[in-house]
Amino acid sequence: MSEYEMDEPLGFYVLVEMKKVESTSSGGIILGDVSRDQEAVDIGIVRAIGPVAFHGYPGCIPSEYPPNHQRYTMEPHQIWGINIGDEVGYRRYEGKAGEELYKCIPDSQLIMLKKRKAVQ
Repeated sequence: MSEYEMDEPLGFYVLVEMKKVESTSSGGIILGDVSRDQEAVDIGIVRAIGPVAFHGYPGCIPSEYPPNHQRYTMEPHQIWGINIGDEVGYRRYEGKAGEELYKCIPDSQLIMLKKRKAVQ
């Protein structure tokens, strides 16, 4: 057990909790290594955002907006559309794995934001 609460990314890195690859299918079939690798862990949940992540990206500089614009008071990651708790996609072998199922991934390597279906 670690004496630390959670790793905190530095610079432009984003801490992503990788989704665990299941060892059995929904029907109860035990998957071999090849089957699990095809569903490689490339989706995860944003757990922390580094202090300069998304800074300087086109459109992500709050001071470029007029003071009465909603983006003027937002953080660059919010303008980019990424928030803590979001489910994101990243390049399969990107980032540095930390303890347990966490990876520090450069902000530029987040390639997809998974949208939840609207509840009707």
